[in-house]
Amino acid sequence: VTREQALGVAGLSYLVSDPDECLTAFCEGDGVDLVLRALGAHHGSAMLQEHGFSLLRNVGLMSPESRARIVGLNGVEQILEGMQMHRQLARVQLYGCALLHDLASDGDGNRVRIASRGGLARILWALGGYPVDAELQECGLAALQALAYYSPSNATAIADGGGFELILRAMRSHGPIAEVQ
Repeated sequence: VTREQALGVAGLSYLVSDPDECLTAFCEGDGVDLVLRALGAHHGSAMLQEHGFSLLRNVGLMSPESRARIVGLNGVEQILEGMQMHRQLARVQLYGCALLHDLASDGDGNRVRIASRGGLARILWALGGYPVDAELQECGLAALQALAYYSPSNATAIADGGGFELILRAMRSHGPIAEVQ
């Protein structure tokens, strides 16, 4: 069942990339709810986690209301659980960091929620675990920046967790890539 769900979620990603009818139907219907339920029911499926995170990110980029819905339906917890369960898969970490960045950018409440649920540690782990993956480094650094924005306690926790060293390492390792700088 999880392979079929993962393929269904992957197919939805292509459909909602059309920002008109399909995205509206997905967002106004129970699309976000269904994806989050599938993620929660099948944490063990790396394929489902990867495609689910990617889909939620794409939907969230096009629909701010969907980001609020993701948070309201315990999406932060689902993302962090998926990242924890699939630490060995860079794509799950990348999409998890990207989605956490987008949610953290929506305000103080989301930053507090992500940090209080262990999000800083998950992002720092992803950065340290995949130092040569420039795209993951970009998403992880963006997530840290969004979490530290107007939050001295998050900035301190990031520094205390080794974030300063990870940021410098990423900048040194990926000097030609402007998005990592």
